Amino acid sequence: MTPRQTPFVFFATSFTVLCLAISGCAAMDKALGRVPRTTREEQLPLRLDPIRMLVHVASAARARGGLDDVDAKRKQVSFESRPWTEVELELDDDQVKLEVTISGEAPEAEKGALMEAGRKLAFELWARAEQTLQTELAEEAERARAEALAKAEREAAEAQARAQREADARARAQLEAEQARSAPAPAFQLPSIEITTGSGSGSRAASSQPSSSLTCCVNGTGYSCPDSEAVYRCSGEFTECVMGCGMGMSCTKNCLKNHPPNPSSCSRDSNVACR
Repeated sequence: MTPRQTPFVFFATSFTVLCLAISGCAAMDKALGRVPRTTREEQLPLRLDPIRMLVHVASAARARGGLDDVDAKRKQVSFESRPWTEVELELDDDQVKLEVTISGEAPEAEKGALMEAGRKLAFELWARAEQTLQTELAEEAERARAEALAKAEREAAEAQARAQREADARARAQLEAEQARSAPAPAFQLPSIEITTGSGSGSRAASSQPSSSLTCCVNGTGYSCPDSEAVYRCSGEFTECVMGCGMGMSCTKNCLKNHPPNPSSCSRDSNVACR
């Protein structure tokens, strides 16, 4: 920078600051050969989520035609309503600011009408976006209500099924316990005993027949015994004890315990016919 330029730069800078402070740059625009613009700002009524509102305003402006810019970082939407007219919506501190700007090139007589038309369009798009968002919110609430109802019904059905399973298990356990209490004691069964002194004689007394003719049967199995003592141990001792019991079952049980049939001294013989 040369010494001759310094006064001019200082003067231009000072003039710019002065114009900004006093007249909003109108004087500077005129001094620099620019046509001044007319701008009007106001706040829009904000009743719903501002971000979603701006998204729907952009969609409405795009559908109408004339969408100029969507700045997600600045949370700003701008569009043209008519020639020489630019409308801008910007989210600022949880408030939506409407700014309508009329180009300085517009005829002076039309600026008022252009300003009002831009403002009207902004409010129309805002109302349309608000209606769309309200519909979305109602649908979301209905979906949430339906999902909550379905979940509650599922949980109720699961709880009912679980309660029914538990009730069935208790009923089965109670039935089994009652059946166990009411079931009769197992019947005491005496062994089937036959003492024979010869083939098929069926005699129940020991005999002095030769050992080859001495047989006994225990539970349907035939045995050939070598002598009368073996026959007595096989079945005679038990039979003798039982015959002395009379009608008492406890006595018979004791006979089976203390004098059980013992065919250990005899040999199993398939030729012995047992009844």
